[in-house]
Amino acid sequence: MMIRKAEITDQPRIADLSQIVLTIHADAMPDRFKHPADSSLFASWFSEKFEDSRAWIAVAEVSGEVVGYIYAQEEERRDSWVFQDGKVFLLHHIVVEPKCENQGIGQAMMDALTQEARARGLGHFELEVWDFNRKAQNFFKNNGFKPLSLTMSRTKDS
Repeated sequence: MMIRKAEITDQPRIADLSQIVLTIHADAMPDRFKHPADSSLFASWFSEKFEDSRAWIAVAEVSGEVVGYIYAQEEERRDSWVFQDGKVFLLHHIVVEPKCENQGIGQAMMDALTQEARARGLGHFELEVWDFNRKAQNFFKNNGFKPLSLTMSRTKDS
């Protein structure tokens, strides 16, 4: 297994892998998330991330095949009357091909994320994970993440 910086030529495979996460979300919360139509919509949105110096995208390869990717972005938090300023590495996506799960690939990508953060002089990570996604929550907890806030929702009829 090898974790490497993604190249623009990896974009079609990354777009395909993104469909896994989108489907999980749409199946769990169809009233909020759309089922993916095709990966080209994601690909066109994601292509500009390769140009953004704040973005970091890496892929996991096994036997020359891309089986996972991770995408994080450096975000600057501005000083306000409530919050202190600072930079954070915001983890947006991490996905591993289901047939390759439980082989340490996700962990290797998280380790690479930590190395990249150190290289950028960042020590603070954040991410968002949905309440239904217990598997992801456990993975992130095992990587030292802890809950920071809680967003709650209700419908007008409840």
